[in-house]
Amino acid sequence: MEFINLLIPDQEKKNIKHLINLLERASQSLGHSLESEVVGGVTSKPWPRKDIDIVCTILDLNGKLKGTRLDRANQQLNVLINITNEAISYDNKFSVDKIIRPYEDHQFSDPEILAFGGVIRLNSRNGVQIEIIGGLA
Repeated sequence: MEFINLLIPDQEKKNIKHLINLLERASQSLGHSLESEVVGGVTSKPWPRKDIDIVCTILDLNGKLKGTRLDRANQQLNVLINITNEAISYDNKFSVDKIIRPYEDHQFSDPEILAFGGVIRLNSRNGVQIEIIGGLA
């Protein structure tokens, strides 16, 4: 992943790169294949930002998740939580601040229509918060 084009401080670039390396190492250790992409305001809006968003897609879950879209999003988030916990156990520069589970859009009352896909919010010892967002493959 290339971070040169991000208009953020070098320390934040280092944090992103380090976290993604930890996540990839942990995913491999747990038998998964992970793809990560920095998204959101940090890619297009001026610094400072309140957080950095990284979408992490677990590629090998394709076809293994069952149930409604809400069920599948929760299953994927559970795997992503395991990967994240493993990753931050390698290095104490990051800690889990909050996990927000996926939920359906109550306007439609349909578990196939999500209002929110879930996020793992991490504190960084020397940078802004980083939100890991699960992306369904």
